[in-house]
Amino acid sequence: MMEVVNVKKIETLKSTGCDSMDIHCNTDRAGLPQHDKLPDNKYKRLDILGEEGLAELPILSFAAILILMVFVSVIATGFACRQKAVVAYMWFGEAMEYAAQAANMDGDTSMVELREDCARAYFFNRIEEFFDEWPYPYKVTSFYAVKGGDDVPGMGIARAPGYVAEMDVTVFSGYVPWVGTQTIDVPMRYYAIVKSTKNIN
Repeated sequence: MMEVVNVKKIETLKSTGCDSMDIHCNTDRAGLPQHDKLPDNKYKRLDILGEEGLAELPILSFAAILILMVFVSVIATGFACRQKAVVAYMWFGEAMEYAAQAANMDGDTSMVELREDCARAYFFNRIEEFFDEWPYPYKVTSFYAVKGGDDVPGMGIARAPGYVAEMDVTVFSGYVPWVGTQTIDVPMRYYAIVKSTKNIN
Protein backbone atom coordinates (compact mmCIF):
# COMPACT_ATOMS: atom_id res chain seq x y z
CA MET A 1 0.00 0.00 0.00
CA MET A 2 1.36 3.46 -0.94
CA GLU A 3 1.75 5.97 1.86
CA VAL A 4 0.27 9.43 1.23
CA VAL A 5 2.78 12.09 2.22
CA ASN A 6 1.54 15.40 3.47
CA VAL A 7 3.78 17.73 1.48
CA LYS A 8 2.47 20.86 3.16
CA LYS A 9 3.25 19.47 6.61
CA ILE A 10 6.80 18.54 5.51
CA GLU A 11 7.44 22.02 4.13
CA THR A 12 6.18 23.56 7.35
CA LEU A 13 8.53 21.38 9.39
CA LYS A 14 11.49 22.30 7.16
CA SER A 15 10.73 25.99 7.53
CA THR A 16 10.99 25.60 11.30
CA GLY A 17 14.32 23.82 11.05
CA CYS A 18 12.97 20.39 11.90
CA ASP A 19 13.57 17.20 9.98
CA SER A 20 10.29 15.58 9.09
CA MET A 21 11.75 12.12 9.76
CA ASP A 22 12.78 13.01 13.33
CA ILE A 23 9.72 12.47 15.52
CA HIS A 24 11.55 13.76 18.59
CA CYS A 25 12.37 17.23 17.21
CA ASN A 26 11.11 20.36 18.90
CA THR A 27 8.31 21.95 16.85
CA ASP A 28 7.12 24.64 19.24
CA ARG A 29 7.71 27.28 16.60
CA ALA A 30 5.28 25.65 14.21
CA GLY A 31 2.69 25.09 16.89
CA LEU A 32 2.69 21.43 16.10
CA PRO A 33 2.48 18.64 18.72
CA GLN A 34 5.78 18.08 20.51
CA HIS A 35 6.64 14.42 19.97
CA ASP A 36 9.45 14.50 22.51
CA LYS A 37 6.95 15.34 25.27
CA LEU A 38 4.86 12.23 24.80
CA PRO A 39 4.52 10.14 27.99
CA ASP A 40 7.59 8.05 28.64
CA ASN A 41 5.53 4.89 28.95
CA LYS A 42 3.88 5.41 25.57
CA TYR A 43 6.21 2.99 23.83
CA LYS A 44 7.26 0.94 26.82
CA ARG A 45 6.31 -2.71 27.26
CA LEU A 46 3.51 -3.13 29.75
CA ASP A 47 5.02 -5.06 32.65
CA ILE A 48 2.44 -5.70 35.34
CA LEU A 49 4.38 -8.14 37.47
CA GLY A 50 7.82 -6.62 37.25
CA GLU A 51 11.03 -8.56 37.67
CA GLU A 52 10.22 -9.61 41.25
CA GLY A 53 6.74 -10.83 40.26
CA LEU A 54 8.14 -12.88 37.38
CA ALA A 55 10.63 -14.47 39.76
CA GLU A 56 7.80 -15.48 42.10
CA LEU A 57 5.74 -17.22 39.40
CA PRO A 58 7.49 -20.62 39.79
CA ILE A 59 6.94 -20.46 43.56
CA LEU A 60 3.26 -19.68 43.12
CA SER A 61 2.88 -22.49 40.59
CA PHE A 62 4.52 -24.96 42.95
CA ALA A 63 2.26 -23.82 45.81
CA ALA A 64 -0.84 -24.26 43.64
CA ILE A 65 0.24 -27.78 42.64
CA LEU A 66 0.96 -28.64 46.27
CA ILE A 67 -2.47 -27.43 47.40
CA LEU A 68 -4.12 -29.45 44.63
CA MET A 69 -2.22 -32.58 45.66
CA VAL A 70 -3.27 -32.13 49.30
CA PHE A 71 -6.89 -31.62 48.24
CA VAL A 72 -6.91 -34.76 46.08
CA SER A 73 -5.23 -36.78 48.83
CA VAL A 74 -7.75 -35.69 51.46
CA ILE A 75 -10.70 -36.36 49.13
CA ALA A 76 -9.40 -39.84 48.27
CA THR A 77 -8.88 -40.67 51.95
CA GLY A 78 -12.33 -39.40 52.84
CA PHE A 79 -13.94 -41.50 50.11
CA ALA A 80 -12.11 -44.63 51.29
CA CYS A 81 -13.16 -43.96 54.89
CA ARG A 82 -16.78 -43.57 53.87
CA GLN A 83 -16.71 -46.89 52.01
CA LYS A 84 -15.24 -48.68 55.03
CA ALA A 85 -17.79 -47.07 57.36
CA VAL A 86 -20.67 -48.26 55.15
CA VAL A 87 -19.34 -51.83 55.17
CA ALA A 88 -18.76 -51.76 58.94
CA TYR A 89 -22.26 -50.49 59.65
CA MET A 90 -23.77 -53.14 57.36
CA TRP A 91 -21.95 -55.87 59.32
CA PHE A 92 -22.97 -54.23 62.59
CA GLY A 93 -26.63 -54.26 61.55
CA GLU A 94 -26.53 -57.86 60.38
CA ALA A 95 -24.97 -58.97 63.67
CA MET A 96 -27.66 -57.14 65.66
CA GLU A 97 -30.54 -58.57 63.64
CA TYR A 98 -29.10 -62.04 63.95
CA ALA A 99 -28.68 -61.72 67.74
CA ALA A 100 -32.18 -60.33 68.27
CA GLN A 101 -33.86 -63.17 66.40
CA ALA A 102 -31.55 -65.99 67.51
CA ALA A 103 -32.14 -65.20 71.20
CA ASN A 104 -35.92 -64.99 70.70
CA MET A 105 -36.77 -67.64 68.17
CA ASP A 106 -40.15 -68.26 69.79
CA GLY A 107 -41.13 -64.61 69.10
CA ASP A 108 -42.16 -64.04 72.71
CA THR A 109 -41.44 -60.32 73.13
CA SER A 110 -42.17 -60.51 76.85
CA MET A 111 -38.90 -62.38 77.31
CA VAL A 112 -36.65 -59.89 75.48
CA GLU A 113 -35.11 -58.36 78.61
CA LEU A 114 -34.57 -61.71 80.28
CA ARG A 115 -32.72 -62.94 77.22
CA GLU A 116 -30.37 -59.97 77.01
CA ASP A 117 -27.27 -61.98 77.97
CA CYS A 118 -28.10 -64.61 75.40
CA ALA A 119 -28.59 -61.99 72.70
CA ARG A 120 -25.32 -60.31 73.67
CA ALA A 121 -23.45 -63.59 73.30
CA TYR A 122 -24.94 -64.14 69.83
CA PHE A 123 -24.04 -60.59 68.87
CA PHE A 124 -20.39 -60.79 69.97
CA ASN A 125 -19.97 -64.14 68.25
CA ARG A 126 -21.30 -62.72 64.97
CA ILE A 127 -19.47 -59.40 65.13
CA GLU A 128 -16.15 -61.17 65.70
CA GLU A 129 -16.75 -63.24 62.59
CA PHE A 130 -17.48 -60.17 60.49
CA PHE A 131 -14.54 -58.13 61.82
CA ASP A 132 -12.05 -60.99 61.89
CA GLU A 133 -9.93 -59.43 59.14
CA TRP A 134 -10.78 -55.80 59.80
CA PRO A 135 -7.48 -53.86 59.56
CA TYR A 136 -8.26 -51.38 62.34
CA PRO A 137 -9.47 -51.52 65.96
CA TYR A 138 -13.15 -51.65 66.90
CA LYS A 139 -14.87 -51.66 70.27
CA VAL A 140 -18.42 -52.46 71.39
CA THR A 141 -19.25 -49.85 74.03
CA SER A 142 -22.75 -50.97 75.05
CA PHE A 143 -25.44 -53.58 74.50
CA TYR A 144 -28.81 -53.50 76.27
CA ALA A 145 -32.46 -54.44 75.92
CA VAL A 146 -35.26 -51.91 75.41
CA LYS A 147 -39.04 -52.07 75.68
CA GLY A 148 -41.53 -50.47 73.35
CA GLY A 149 -41.77 -46.79 74.23
CA ASP A 150 -38.23 -46.53 75.66
CA ASP A 151 -36.07 -43.68 74.49
CA VAL A 152 -33.18 -44.76 72.26
CA PRO A 153 -30.50 -42.03 72.22
CA GLY A 154 -30.12 -40.59 68.76
CA MET A 155 -32.83 -42.83 67.32
CA GLY A 156 -36.07 -41.68 68.95
CA ILE A 157 -38.62 -43.91 70.66
CA ALA A 158 -38.38 -47.70 70.45
CA ARG A 159 -41.36 -49.02 68.49
CA ALA A 160 -41.17 -52.52 70.01
CA PRO A 161 -38.98 -54.59 72.34
CA GLY A 162 -35.48 -55.23 71.07
CA TYR A 163 -31.82 -54.56 71.62
CA VAL A 164 -29.57 -51.53 71.18
CA ALA A 165 -25.82 -51.69 70.73
CA GLU A 166 -23.17 -49.01 70.29
CA MET A 167 -19.66 -49.40 69.00
CA ASP A 168 -16.70 -47.34 67.80
CA VAL A 169 -15.04 -48.44 64.58
CA THR A 170 -11.73 -47.11 63.29
CA VAL A 171 -12.06 -46.75 59.53
CA PHE A 172 -8.62 -45.24 58.92
CA SER A 173 -5.32 -45.03 60.72
CA GLY A 174 -2.24 -44.08 58.80
CA TYR A 175 -0.26 -41.41 57.01
CA VAL A 176 -2.00 -38.97 54.69
CA PRO A 177 0.46 -37.36 52.21
CA TRP A 178 1.14 -33.71 53.01
CA VAL A 179 -1.16 -33.90 56.06
CA GLY A 180 0.43 -36.36 58.47
CA THR A 181 -0.68 -39.33 60.54
CA GLN A 182 -4.44 -39.44 61.03
CA THR A 183 -6.87 -41.75 62.85
CA ILE A 184 -10.58 -41.63 62.06
CA ASP A 185 -13.09 -43.32 64.39
CA VAL A 186 -16.78 -43.63 63.54
CA PRO A 187 -19.31 -44.10 66.39
CA MET A 188 -22.22 -46.37 65.46
CA ARG A 189 -25.56 -47.26 67.05
CA TYR A 190 -28.12 -49.87 66.00
CA TYR A 191 -31.58 -50.82 67.27
CA ALA A 192 -32.80 -54.30 66.38
CA ILE A 193 -36.47 -55.15 66.93
CA VAL A 194 -37.46 -58.62 68.09
CA LYS A 195 -40.09 -59.91 65.68
CA SER A 196 -43.18 -61.14 67.47
CA THR A 197 -44.99 -64.33 66.35
CA LYS A 198 -48.16 -63.72 68.34
CA ASN A 199 -50.22 -62.75 65.30
CA ILE A 200 -48.79 -65.43 63.04
CA ASN A 201 -51.04 -68.41 62.48
